[in-house]
Amino acid sequence: LVLRILVLSKHMAYAVWDSVWSHWRQQEDGWAMQLLAVTCLSLAAKMEETLVPSLLDLQIESTRYIFEPRTILRMELLVLTALNWRLRSVTPFTFIDFFACKVDPRGRHMRYLIARATQIILAAIHGILQQFFVG
Repeated sequence: LVLRILVLSKHMAYAVWDSVWSHWRQQEDGWAMQLLAVTCLSLAAKMEETLVPSLLDLQIESTRYIFEPRTILRMELLVLTALNWRLRSVTPFTFIDFFACKVDPRGRHMRYLIARATQIILAAIHGILQQFFVG
């Protein structure tokens, strides 16, 4: 069985995991971390995928623990409660398509506008991080 998950789902799963794990730090390894990872992947898949894999399919065969679906569902509720039901982070990338459509309503230069806006945002973030960490 090969599980196909969108890159966006993987990034969202990691962002959710990072937000929750930073608050709950219990064990550095073990069942809690694995349960949280599967839960975050499940939540992200429900948000982004058109065909959501089953909770059992989300668990990798070679993992140490296999969780029952009801355990993952209970953990989903805990995660959603911890995040006040806010799974998405609003970033400048959230608005790129909207503004590109406003600038180019016919969509002739949409790819260029999105690519250029992405470059500008990433350069700005890079500059801010360098200023923060270097000097």
